[in-house]
Amino acid sequence: MIDVPVLSIDVSKSKSVAALFKSYHESVNKPFPFYHTPKDMSRLKDRLCQLELETGKKPHIMLEATGNYSKPISAYFEEAGYHVPKHQPHTDFVNTPFSEVSASKKYLQIRLRRITCSKIIIIT
Repeated sequence: MIDVPVLSIDVSKSKSVAALFKSYHESVNKPFPFYHTPKDMSRLKDRLCQLELETGKKPHIMLEATGNYSKPISAYFEEAGYHVPKHQPHTDFVNTPFSEVSASKKYLQIRLRRITCSKIIIIT
């Protein structure tokens, strides 16, 4: 499973929702909203620095590649030195057998209800 701290972001137009995880099943906090302003992005980066100090590992940033909405967020964190993998939500399952896709989607729906944040942390 995931043994790296993760910032999971559900990207929207001007305000997104994020959640921090120390590892796969260990969340740091409940999902919280943030605006795409320099002030809020800086606060988010401060939270990442704190998480890195606590875990000793540099967090990964996980978000859907939602086109224009996610590009500024990705660029901000990449420039700050964070790993920001790109995920296409509709193509992540392309090479997966149908039974695994169905099981994965059902699992994602259950996890989404529990964490009310981005499903991306589960896909990776």
